[in-house]
Amino acid sequence: MYKIIFLHIFLIFCNTFYGQPLNVATYNLRYDNPADVADTWSARFPHIANIITGNDFDVFGIQEATHAMLNNDLLPLIPAYSYIGEAKYGGQSGEYSAILYKSSKYTVNTSGTFWLSQNPAVVSLGWDAAQPRVCTWGKFTDKATSFSFYYFNTHFDHIGTEARSQSTQLILQKIQAIAGTNPVVFTGDLNLTQFDSNYVKLNNSGNLKSSYHSAINQSDTYAGTFNTFDTGYHSVSRIDHIFLSQHFKVNTYRVITDRYNVIHFPSDHFAVTANVQQKQNENGLLYFSFPEDFDNGAEKSLYAAANANLRTGIWLLDNVVLASQANDRASSGIGAARMQQNLSIPAYLQMNFDLSEGASKVVVWYSSYGAAADGLSKWLLQYSTNSGGTWLDVGDTITAISKTKQQAVISVNISGNVRFRIKKLGLGSNVTNPSIQNGRLSIDDISVFKYNTNVLPVTGLTISALKNYNSVTISWKTLSEINTDRFEVLKADDGVSFKSIATVLAKGSASFYNYNDVGTFAATAYYKIKQLDKDGRFKYSKVVSVDNKPKQSLKVYNSKGFLNITYTSTINKKTTLCIYDVNGRVVMSKNIVLVNSINKITIPHNLINGAYILTINEMVNSVSSKFLINN
Repeated sequence: MYKIIFLHIFLIFCNTFYGQPLNVATYNLRYDNPADVADTWSARFPHIANIITGNDFDVFGIQEATHAMLNNDLLPLIPAYSYIGEAKYGGQSGEYSAILYKSSKYTVNTSGTFWLSQNPAVVSLGWDAAQPRVCTWGKFTDKATSFSFYYFNTHFDHIGTEARSQSTQLILQKIQAIAGTNPVVFTGDLNLTQFDSNYVKLNNSGNLKSSYHSAINQSDTYAGTFNTFDTGYHSVSRIDHIFLSQHFKVNTYRVITDRYNVIHFPSDHFAVTANVQQKQNENGLLYFSFPEDFDNGAEKSLYAAANANLRTGIWLLDNVVLASQANDRASSGIGAARMQQNLSIPAYLQMNFDLSEGASKVVVWYSSYGAAADGLSKWLLQYSTNSGGTWLDVGDTITAISKTKQQAVISVNISGNVRFRIKKLGLGSNVTNPSIQNGRLSIDDISVFKYNTNVLPVTGLTISALKNYNSVTISWKTLSEINTDRFEVLKADDGVSFKSIATVLAKGSASFYNYNDVGTFAATAYYKIKQLDKDGRFKYSKVVSVDNKPKQSLKVYNSKGFLNITYTSTINKKTTLCIYDVNGRVVMSKNIVLVNSINKITIPHNLINGAYILTINEMVNSVSSKFLINN
């Protein structure tokens, strides 16, 4: 008994020590510009405060805030927060790239400011920058867990291209010098999109990874971060970023696009936030060398099969070239893999190396090649667990139609050594058959997430329920099954007290199942699927419901002296059909027999032209329908 209590306390302690979530963010507040007559700072800052508190930021970086904006306006609305930082002209003069934090939750052990220039220790203008730029840093310790991390926040110049390139290098050097091998969060308005080589450099520095790529759950996949105060403006370009060292697990990534007064944004940038925590293990996390972005090597200009030494390892490119033309439509950087068109045999983009910690998810960015002549193409993901000896399909065949990059997220559940490849289907040539569409396929940013021992081996479990006349069909589908034993169909009349009504054995691979419930039904019946693994683990699907309340349907048509009546009944019963005129008088009645199904009744009549009401009595209810006679 004491051992059990001790173990319980120990698990609580471990969860507290390692599991404290941390909401980090970056937010360019837009300086108090008198020219923003439609979006004044005085109108905006209360809504910025609401975003900060409403999203429960713990530690976050801001840009473009002056001392007055911070101390006179914003901080009084968010009293739980303090900040560190020095303005870009020194002291309190100019705009800050400050770090705000919950002072009740975190201690600042040490902090500082350096300038993005050749003389970072003093106020200075760097390279071809239009104005001085600073980076604020601090070492923070969680008071509850004693977990410490370094936070760096900055704002790169918007004009100087050399300044942005040199600032990238300086940031990496300073993080190494100040933080060493300790956990690091780096945020900022970098004025670098994901297509910029400096973004690629940061993302593949070996120490930092963008939270956009490493998040287990990614919201706002296609959202840019700059809005120009225009609610009709849309861009996929991200210039506000959160990078983290390998010490962190990234649970979620979000772009906060809240408005106020319907048509106003609180700033000309969106806040970007990530929920992170100290990493306990590698379960389900991104392999840190990924994504493979096809940006680190010379271009491969010939489609002939050859190996390429890429960032993540050696890949076989069979009927594939590496290119960086505009039509390749990279999703980050400038490079992408282009797979040949009009083939009757498959093309392969294939890992020639194993990942040793399995896989739980593969993310692929894909599009049709950008040239107008290229039509759709089709591809699928394959995997091998024996070093490429045999390959198995996973997921569905995907059709690339759009010439804008799309994201495919493919769930897998593979332990041990694994490698993947993209197989472009050989659909034939439109040269010999004009009806065939088999254009070039562009692939970029392939990400692989490690095997998750905490996730059950069924992926993509979906459920639906369909009401029949006297039964309910429950259907469910899996995308893959590994080590799965069986499924239980659970039912409840109240949505809470579920009981098993059937057991269905698993088929062992991606499958479709159904079960027909012919039992008794409450007004609303609730169903869910319980999936059980062979080792005793289990999980549930979502809950679906079926409305069993009577839904009588009555339709009346007049045709050459006959009334054609269609009526859906919920019971078997003898009853009476009555027809009333507009004054409420019964002008016709007839005894009928209803069945629990669709009833089709035809009766002759000699009604004169006019409006009538036909009524059928069923149990305590009556169903009526108006109709016209116009002979």
